[in-house]
Amino acid sequence: MGTSRALIWGEDPTGKDYLLLVPRHMRPTASRNMTTIMDHPCGMTCVADYVTPNGRELTMEHIAVPVANDAGLPPRLLNFAAEVSTTGYNDSRGEFKAISQRRWIDVGAGIPAKPPVK
Repeated sequence: MGTSRALIWGEDPTGKDYLLLVPRHMRPTASRNMTTIMDHPCGMTCVADYVTPNGRELTMEHIAVPVANDAGLPPRLLNFAAEVSTTGYNDSRGEFKAISQRRWIDVGAGIPAKPPVK
């Protein structure tokens, strides 16, 4: 995620608290899904629409998988994002628009019975 986000947004989030990068109104949902990823463990994928700081509208696919959950250390996950398509341009700057197609990924321990929180 660091490389693609740095190129698209002009910011590298590697090593930062992911929740601080999520729009404030979406943090409770993101937190619940990340907790499930670490506790189950499983992965999650989604497709999200954004408007970059330069006004480019784009669709990105995100994949999050647990990396480590060691006692005494904060839980960590790997989040990879890749641009799927550019859908247009507008005057808005750096905003999240929508998430769709959110689903769990089996990384060896199965997937949770309930779908990801939307």
